[in-house]
Amino acid sequence: MKKTLTIKLKNKRSLKICKIFILFIIFWLLFFGIGKCEATNYYSIENCVVTIDPKINENTYNYLNIRYEITCKVLDSEKPISCIKINTLDNSNGYFEKINNISDNVKNISSSEYLGISGVYSPYIIVFLSKEYNYEETFTFQYSINKYTPPKRTWTKCSYNFSPYSFINLELDNITLKWNKTKVKNNKFQKQKDNYLIWNNINKDDNIKIQYKRKDFPFLNKEISVIDDIKYDIKYALLTIIISIILILFFYLYIMERKYQRTRR
Repeated sequence: MKKTLTIKLKNKRSLKICKIFILFIIFWLLFFGIGKCEATNYYSIENCVVTIDPKINENTYNYLNIRYEITCKVLDSEKPISCIKINTLDNSNGYFEKINNISDNVKNISSSEYLGISGVYSPYIIVFLSKEYNYEETFTFQYSINKYTPPKRTWTKCSYNFSPYSFINLELDNITLKWNKTKVKNNKFQKQKDNYLIWNNINKDDNIKIQYKRKDFPFLNKEISVIDDIKYDIKYALLTIIISIILILFFYLYIMERKYQRTRR
């Protein structure tokens, strides 16, 4: 009995040690191993082209496929570059949903989050390059994100007010924006090429307005019409009023019951 008890105790201790060891390995991999890319000033971003392809479907939500083409230059003679960390703090209305690696010189790409000084979570993307780049070398890579964002709508029109800096925080004075011109009704753009409307030298304060006819968004017309929006607002308002009345009645009955109990005493 003593021997079996000792063996069991030893097994329990071994299991505890194994669990602690496994947790330590997971912690080390998460914070020091996998996905680590130091925030450095060893490279500069020379140029950025943002290309938008709206995916307008009949039976599902519309989303923007946003493709980034970024050119970097290595600045430090002693520090070759093998990964890039890009802050993607979103200044519009939420995070992106999916990252797509579309570049041959990128080995892996992932998104992470960190607790910033202000106490809010800010997403960023880490790009792991397939090779190291040395001093004064210039290289270009691409990736894309999917952003589910409905356009602003009126009775007859739909529109996007888009800034190419919304999902990428770069120290650049200008960015080039290319927007797929299919069904777009804009007449203010700088040039056209390969089925894209192009705006050059966009700064952080610029927003480009892209307009469509509402009928070109079949899903909106079918499921989320202006009348449906109004109906939803009315339903929400009525629900709020009903809940408020129930709470007031409950509070009133509670007070009346307390008064009745006092009079009986």
